[in-house]
Amino acid sequence: MIQGLLLIFLALFPFQAVGEPLPLDVLISKIQSAYENLKDLQASFEQETVIQDFKTPVKYTGDLFLKKRDKMKLVYRHPKKEELFINGNQLITYLPDQHQAIKGIFSKDQESKLPVRLLSGEAILGKEFNITRQEAKHSTGYELLLIPRQKDENLEKIEVKIDPSTYLIQKLRLVQTNQNSSSFSFSKAQVNPGLKDPLFTFTPPEGTEIIQAFPPLNK
Repeated sequence: MIQGLLLIFLALFPFQAVGEPLPLDVLISKIQSAYENLKDLQASFEQETVIQDFKTPVKYTGDLFLKKRDKMKLVYRHPKKEELFINGNQLITYLPDQHQAIKGIFSKDQESKLPVRLLSGEAILGKEFNITRQEAKHSTGYELLLIPRQKDENLEKIEVKIDPSTYLIQKLRLVQTNQNSSSFSFSKAQVNPGLKDPLFTFTPPEGTEIIQAFPPLNK
């Protein structure tokens, strides 16, 4: 799976009818404001990863926990159990079936850093992305294309669908320069539930082998 995760959000409230489409600058401002007010978030997700050399997409389901200032936890439940912890620049991947934890560095240079900043509300949208509106594939929501202003050797673009009632991300698609992609859909979201810091700290169960990984990991 592609680590880039990341990340978050869903249709939190019932759809409310909207009139004329918002001007792009107004829409961006509303999205920025919604994420600036975000302190933490909990949601279920479905992930679909498309790898060019594979005919069938790989699908995952799990739960996401996110807190501002570089704290994230992904709990994969299907097709296999796996947990990923990001706490500052520390990245730990826990593989319970193998009784192993792989410890690495979540580098600011990794392509996954920008999506995490986006979903946690730490990114300044207009400064970090060139943003254009896409033709809506669905009857509700706003669909946007985000191109990183700073060229990234791995991440080409991010496509998002915005909930018109919350201005949070319902769906997110990360496209790499090699055209591999990961799509995330979010549901059952709880905004600002008051997640505690220990949730994002990995405590290895007895008998777990700790493996130090270098260079920084890519999931």
